[in-house]
Amino acid sequence: MSEEIRCEVFRITWPDWSSVTDELRENIWRVLSERVEDGEPPNRRGFVGTTRFEYVIAGFFAHEDRRLGVQYDRDWHRENREAAEFEHLFFALVLDQAQVILQHKRVGREFVTINLPTMRRAFFDLLGVVFQQAGLPSDRIAKQPFHEERQKDYLIQIFNAYSTTCVKIGELLGRRVPEDIKLFNPDIDKDSILRQVLNGDYQHVNELEARAGETETGSDLREAKSIRAAMLTGEPSEVRAIVKGQERTFRKTQQERFSMPFDTEPGEQVQAIDLERLVRIVRTEYFIPERLVQSQSLGLLFDWTEDR
Repeated sequence: MSEEIRCEVFRITWPDWSSVTDELRENIWRVLSERVEDGEPPNRRGFVGTTRFEYVIAGFFAHEDRRLGVQYDRDWHRENREAAEFEHLFFALVLDQAQVILQHKRVGREFVTINLPTMRRAFFDLLGVVFQQAGLPSDRIAKQPFHEERQKDYLIQIFNAYSTTCVKIGELLGRRVPEDIKLFNPDIDKDSILRQVLNGDYQHVNELEARAGETETGSDLREAKSIRAAMLTGEPSEVRAIVKGQERTFRKTQQERFSMPFDTEPGEQVQAIDLERLVRIVRTEYFIPERLVQSQSLGLLFDWTEDR
């Protein structure tokens, strides 16, 4: 049965990922697929259960520690005991996007020395060893949580440039559709009528969420005049669009944490279903756009010459 786990996304800022070649990426997988461990009992650490799909490597970071327990003798006198056990964190490396995904969980209070911060530090220390063994210049890793704030203009440009499947828009209450918006251009009379209707609606509606219908040819919210007006009048918080044949999610605020169902037992090889779930989230929500390009025929369009 699936459980819900929380994960945190980090960007690797050092080593410089632009210098990491396909050969080095293959070496990282080779090193991780072998046994990588550190420390002595009862403080051993290592990577277990690793598997791979394209540029995504997933597995568990296992950290040993003494764990306090309670036992009773035959006369029911309490006895405190310690035994060495392993705690696990699910992890994933997205090698083409310089990202590390690490489970965010509450580590058992019964462990004597480890908690989530100490496990996180130990994880990145050992990952640095992996990078160095794979051929990177040092074992030092610098990182920062993945967090993006996108402006309204950015989301509108995405909406204008790509077939859009879903939008979420807020702060409509009391607003009026800007007079310079052309919805039925050049039919000015229709523009005026629709603007009056929408201005009346916005006296009662504050938030709007719309999804494209499923048709044989595919639906596109850009063709809906009321949705275009709402995008320009209110404050869009999310746009889902088809970019290079794949649905991408653009949020005004992209948080570094996400949750997903998870079926793999800690320490076991990560199941295909969990790896597929992870890849879907990473590719739709945590991709890194390379740059904007100008289209001479269509004006400003967003296009990614390479999805890293």
